[in-house]
Amino acid sequence: MTLELVSDKEIWDTFVDSSPHGLLFHKWDYIAITARHTGYTLLPCGIYKGDELVCLAPLYFRSAHGVKTLFSPPPMQAVIPYQGFILSGGFYAVKQSKREAIMDLVVSDLSAEIDAISPHYLSLTLVPGLTDIRQFLWRGYASNIRYTYTIDLAQPSAAIQGNFHYKLRSRIRKAEEAGMDLVRSRDISVLY
Repeated sequence: MTLELVSDKEIWDTFVDSSPHGLLFHKWDYIAITARHTGYTLLPCGIYKGDELVCLAPLYFRSAHGVKTLFSPPPMQAVIPYQGFILSGGFYAVKQSKREAIMDLVVSDLSAEIDAISPHYLSLTLVPGLTDIRQFLWRGYASNIRYTYTIDLAQPSAAIQGNFHYKLRSRIRKAEEAGMDLVRSRDISVLY
């Protein structure tokens, strides 16, 4: 496998759309805007197995006062909950042993790039569902596990709310009784 910087927006976004882990936070325009507004240098890394793209990793680099940092996502007061690397759509179509071999090669290439950059601080916040981080642990990386909820939004809203904690349902009901309503709007004048 080889790691290369990807500069083609169409290749990047097509991969994100086909990945089981791809999120809005991985889309080309989003990562470019994030880099521009945070002051970090975007390193849009792609890992290839031959000619096949198997992994994308948007990394953000900055060196300030002699301290080199590498993030994905960059710290932005928790605006981006997840980013990290994403794997190809065919990753889960192969046997477990093959997935482990692919993950070993992906982490090997990412580790080589990280070693080349030689950051003093590294933080990758991976997407929910990408849970096999053994290859990182075996290479000496430290891990902090954080848990979150994922909600299937294809369900009716009543079913979604029915699964909320009773205190949250009570707060929602009180907000509705107070006349508060959530509406979709493109008008941002109320914010200024």
